[in-house]
Amino acid sequence: MPARLRIEIYRQDCLVYADDIAGPIELGRQQHAREMLFSSQPGESADRLVIAPMEERTVSRRHLLVEPLPLGRLRITNLTSRGTVHLGDQSMQPGAAHELPMPSKLAVGNYRIHFLAAPSPGDEISPGVVPSTQSSASRLLLPPLSLTDSSSIPSVDLARLGPHQSESMVTWLQALIKLLQRATDSDDFFKNAIHAVVNLFRLDTGRVLLYDKKQGWRTAAEHAQTLPGGRPSPRVPSNRLLQRMRDQKKTVTRQGAGISDQRESLEGLEAVVVSPIFGRDGEVIGALYGDRLRAAGSLAAAEITRADVLLMETLACGVGAGLARLEQQRAAIEAQIRFEQFFTPELAKQLALDPNLLDGRDNEVTLLFCDIRGFSGIVENIASRRGAAVVMDWINDVFGRLSECVLNHDGVLVDYVGDEMIAMWGAPAFQANHAQLACKAAMDIWRLMPEISRHWLNEIGTETRLGIGLNSGLARVGNIGTRRKFKYGALGEAVNICSRVQGATKHLQAGILITDETRSRLDGNFATRRLGLARMVNIKTPVVLHELCADPPPDWPERRRGYDEALHEFERQQAQKAVALLHELLRAFPDDRPAAVLLRRAEALLGHAGAYCHVYDVPR
Repeated sequence: MPARLRIEIYRQDCLVYADDIAGPIELGRQQHAREMLFSSQPGESADRLVIAPMEERTVSRRHLLVEPLPLGRLRITNLTSRGTVHLGDQSMQPGAAHELPMPSKLAVGNYRIHFLAAPSPGDEISPGVVPSTQSSASRLLLPPLSLTDSSSIPSVDLARLGPHQSESMVTWLQALIKLLQRATDSDDFFKNAIHAVVNLFRLDTGRVLLYDKKQGWRTAAEHAQTLPGGRPSPRVPSNRLLQRMRDQKKTVTRQGAGISDQRESLEGLEAVVVSPIFGRDGEVIGALYGDRLRAAGSLAAAEITRADVLLMETLACGVGAGLARLEQQRAAIEAQIRFEQFFTPELAKQLALDPNLLDGRDNEVTLLFCDIRGFSGIVENIASRRGAAVVMDWINDVFGRLSECVLNHDGVLVDYVGDEMIAMWGAPAFQANHAQLACKAAMDIWRLMPEISRHWLNEIGTETRLGIGLNSGLARVGNIGTRRKFKYGALGEAVNICSRVQGATKHLQAGILITDETRSRLDGNFATRRLGLARMVNIKTPVVLHELCADPPPDWPERRRGYDEALHEFERQQAQKAVALLHELLRAFPDDRPAAVLLRRAEALLGHAGAYCHVYDVPR
């Protein structure tokens, strides 16, 4: 039998939708303006849930099919024709389907979707049947406990209590433990809590109430026992009793003759009990509220005793502890969701557990700047021919796929600035091989570009081309955003140099450029060649640049050797020898663009020995 499934949808770190499903459901954006957001409606082959407005281009009209499976699993199918679905550290291509365990989570555009196993219908706390019409709690007669001094907690001799009392105590404690164990979802938690209150204390109706200073009291859950005449509706809580409980910060009861005050609208009741739920700061944040009808037949119970009050307060403390646990879980989930926008899932979990890793500090890192060539012209062309929506689809797809390359090699996504993506390795978690990881990611990006370019060629009318620059060095890392907008990144000259190196790829005609600082941290498994010294705007010292070849051809050693010889002569101010060597190199390899650039530089310096300079000034 397929498991019931709970779906939670987060956007910009906020939970925007949560519900349980028992059958297949299709997720997508509005197909027309009449469809309501976060509404479920019949679809062609499954129920359909609208999770995004029509203008949300990161979500397709038919994006995902979610199917609960037996044994706590689910099947996800990508219904899109072009978009990818991100499952943690892997991607699901259009038309693909995957089976996942629960809990699981995935990313769809700007949304994070969590899948949890939902509790089965009727799965609630059942404290058992106590063979007595007298309140089981009132028969335990436990003395008050001081939790500040463990030596003051008395021992309990279950044998002296008698079989029924011992069984009642153990049953009560089991119910409390089960309640705390289920503090995973606020709705179910409150429902289980009020069931426990009503059943354990032989009340007829009960509520979990939460208090807000601005809005006052609201009902989080309510429950009523089934009586011979049917289930009574929970009565409106007494504001006077609630206020007294808040003022005194302790349980308040009214019963018997003391309940005759007509101003409190307690007519028809035999007893009322109100216990405070405390927050972390000791303030009242809620209440357990229960009452007993005066003519409740065989379910009527004796008066509420001191023992009942103690156990009711213990249960309220358990609810308060459960709420604190829920708050911590929500904060951890929100932090993890926020972190997963920039970090790998594994690092996001680590940061959620140890946020101190995000503190500002000086760290050795490797940075990557990746720029789309001819971006402004392409955008203008697409917008005039196809519209802004195609522009957004193109950008989202390109940067989405490039980002996967970064995350696949444990990098941090720092930012997207117009036509540029910035990534980093070496922080917040230490990575001894940060330069190697960054270069592997850069090579994966370069290998991916032909496929991306072919995919979008008809849509945008031109190739999609990139320039990639990398640099390693000391930088100040931490939150370079604000309290309102988190952005983990780096500041310092190492960052500025990396940006300039990416810009130099245009002028040196190299797809991937790395600095000498990065090259020195690589092993012999990377195909590189030194292109020479470059002077960059606002960088005092010239930088040694190397070309990184993602897929070196079989003749790469010959190309590198020929270029090295020509560069050596060029730097020795032997421009004529350099020109001869470069002509020879280009006859063998006419597609060697960096060699063609060096040839033009060498030819320009022939006969200008007095003004000879082998350092290349990279234009702004």
